[in-house]
Formats: sequence, C-alpha cells, structure tokens
Amino acid sequence: LVFISFKKGAGPAGSSAAFEVVSNYLTQAGYAVCQAADEEVPRSTQGLHRQLARCQMAVVIISPSYLESAGCRAEAQAVLHAFIPYLPVHDARYVSGKQALDLIPTASTHDLDNLFNRSLIAIHSGDPGLCQNLFLAAVRKHNPAATDDPSGGVLPTMVKQPQAFVSFREGPGPTGSSEGALAATELLKRAGYRVITSRDPQGKALSPPNLAAVLQHCQLAVIVISEAYFESAECQQEAAAVLRALIPYFPVHDAKYVSGKEALDLISVAMKYDVEEVFDRQIRVLHSKFPDQFAQSFQTAITQAQQER
Repeated sequence: LVFISFKKGAGPAGSSAAFEVVSNYLTQAGYAVCQAADEEVPRSTQGLHRQLARCQMAVVIISPSYLESAGCRAEAQAVLHAFIPYLPVHDARYVSGKQALDLIPTASTHDLDNLFNRSLIAIHSGDPGLCQNLFLAAVRKHNPAATDDPSGGVLPTMVKQPQAFVSFREGPGPTGSSEGALAATELLKRAGYRVITSRDPQGKALSPPNLAAVLQHCQLAVIVISEAYFESAECQQEAAAVLRALIPYFPVHDAKYVSGKEALDLISVAMKYDVEEVFDRQIRVLHSKFPDQFAQSFQTAITQAQQER
C-alpha cells in the first residue's frame, strides 16, 4: 500500500492531475494506493498516523501550493515521522526541476527539508513511457525492501525488513544507557533487524501518537532498564507504549552499571508508573564478563520473541 500526498486541485495551483498519473503508474505495477481522507481538514494527526501505519511507502507531489497548505504540510510531517520509504515527485508541466529544488528554503521553514533527501522524479516530462519506467525504478531504489517478482517482471512486492524498537535512557552510564543501547543495536542488526528509537529524523523526541505509529511498524522491542530509565517521564511513556503495542519485547540490563539483582529490584520502581509488565519477560544481560554468553542469551531472546509473534 502506497500513500500519495498532494495538493488537490487543477494545476498549477493543485496536483490532482499528477496524482492520477502517479496512481496509475503504481496500480498498473501492482500496488494499492491511498490518500488522506477529504473530510479531515485540518488533517487529523492521529488519523494520518493510523493510515500511514498500514503503508509500506509514500509519494509526495511537491509544488509551491503544496508547501503553502497546512493540511499538506501535516501530511508531509506524518510521512517523515512514519519511518517508511518515501519519494518526492514534481509535475514538470507546472514545476521545473530547478523550481522544485528552489522550494527547499520554504520547506526548511516548516522543518520539511528532509523531503528533499531523495532525488526528485519528474512527472509529465518528455516520453510518457520513459517517465513511468524512471518513476518505478525510483520506487524500487528508495524502497530497499522491495523485490521484483520471480518471473522477472516489474511488479515489486513489498517485503519489509523486520524492525526493532530500542527504548533506553540517553546518556553515559550509570545515569544513562546509551552504551547498552548500542550493544543491543549491534546484536539486533546481526539478527537482521533494522533498529529505530524514539527520535524522529530531526533528532526530536517523538510525540505519543507518533511513537504509537512507529511501534505499529515494529516486530520487536528491547527495553534497556535502569533506575534512571524508570525515573524519566519520557522513558515511562516509551515503556507504556511498548506494552500497549502488543508486540514481542524483552528487557535487558547493562551489567557494567546494573547487576541482575539490582535489575530485579527495579520492579517496585516500575510499579509506581504502572509499567511493571516490563518484567513479565526474562531479563537479559548486556556487557557481562562473558561476551559470548550474553550474545547467545540475547539471540535466544530474539528467537523466542519471533516465535511469540
């Protein structure tokens, strides 16, 4: 399912014609498409995140009027926060490539300059067949999890790389768990997971609705626990969100700063914030004296979580 974000209306004030072209390209290639509901003006942030949680990719049709629209800007922010592949395009009949790139300063004023982190693709430029081929090639390129069908055709099948969410208290130990998070991240990557945290592409903490949307894309969560973790309101929110997401999870502790006994003693602290369910899973250890054993224990926890799904 591909989400298409665009300014409704006839060109050059709107991009409805470009939407029809992009939609046709995608449906002919075997994709289902969707767009924001018309009745949501201004766009419902939660509604957008729920919609994007079902999507494997997004296409954003860039124009001056798009960035002038509060509703379209809300869609663009939701796309950037959804942690899915996206592709910016422009309708060459009304917006040239140079004019599209000239929109970067305008996008920056709304924290949307990351839209231009992908190569812009032109619609309605030259040979229609070539346009379509270039667009579909870009779709496959910017969706690293897309694969062609076995027959050698051009029908891409969306197969997402499994994603794991790592929740931790930022900072050096013992007050923070950044070292433990890095160790967990490395082990998850070895197991084939793409790792994400509670920070958006600009490094800002995700709001609760955005965090919930991110977790809907995850197949696993790892919580690096410490006393400082449970004292953080932001970490409490993350732990609660993981529990509500109903995805497999397990807690870990960094043995350099938190012993196994100290980790278990944190149950009473977690109870104060209604997140004691974090301890319903076996606690795994990071940075123990026996690195091979802790790596094997971590891998066992991942395997058990995969079986839980």
